[in-house]
Amino acid sequence: MTKQPVTKQTVTKQTGLVMDPRIRQRRVDVARQEGRRRRWLLVVVASLLVAAGAAVGATRSPLLDVDRVEVRGAARTPPNALIAAGGLQGRPLMVDVDARRVSRRVEALPWVLRARTIRAWPDTVVVEVTERAPAAVVRAGVAWAVVDATGRVLDAGATRPPDLPALNGAPAPGAPGTSLPGAGTGSLAVVAALPPALHGRVSEIRTTPGGEVLLQLNPPGGEIRLGRPENLDFKLSSALTVLEKADLSRLAVLDVRVPTAPVLTRR
Repeated sequence: MTKQPVTKQTVTKQTGLVMDPRIRQRRVDVARQEGRRRRWLLVVVASLLVAAGAAVGATRSPLLDVDRVEVRGAARTPPNALIAAGGLQGRPLMVDVDARRVSRRVEALPWVLRARTIRAWPDTVVVEVTERAPAAVVRAGVAWAVVDATGRVLDAGATRPPDLPALNGAPAPGAPGTSLPGAGTGSLAVVAALPPALHGRVSEIRTTPGGEVLLQLNPPGGEIRLGRPENLDFKLSSALTVLEKADLSRLAVLDVRVPTAPVLTRR
């Protein structure tokens, strides 16, 4: 009777089954590889956490605070007022500067129409400003308030600024930074529509109780009747055409309520 060759085998404790030693070795190798993979992942994760912590720490470093604020385009507003309004005083950290929020806060200042804020790393913030243009003045008690064409109150003072028409009959103005009630209507609508060639010739814009608008001209004087503040571009263009051609030394009234048929009356 022939004897069968004997091979070395392993009996598993759990099942009592015989395990081939090659399978057992393969399982051991797989377990070792899995252990090495876990250790490698732990090292990578730890390194990333350390790097992230270092990056956050760097952005919070005093070396990255705001060392300089550069203001551009501001002629009427002091730079210090812009810096304070934007919350940029006290050397805040660059990472804490919210450009949109700074711009919104700067635009709340009376003279500022638009603001754009730029973070110029590592230590500079640039605030670019477009200011409003003064268009008229309004009596404010014993003072004069300067407003733009939208009715925004820009400034107030005891002396009437030269070369700006006065709005007679306009609502009482509030503090700088507020807007006149009824902005965009009546005399304010005329201010917004006045062409540059006519703007400097008007000393007063008056609104009658009936809602009609009259323009008082600078010396030698005279008056332009616009009627209701409607179709203003056409009416003002008609008035300017007549003023450029007529002898104004004895002008009393120029009526352009019907812009296609202006009527000129002399003194």
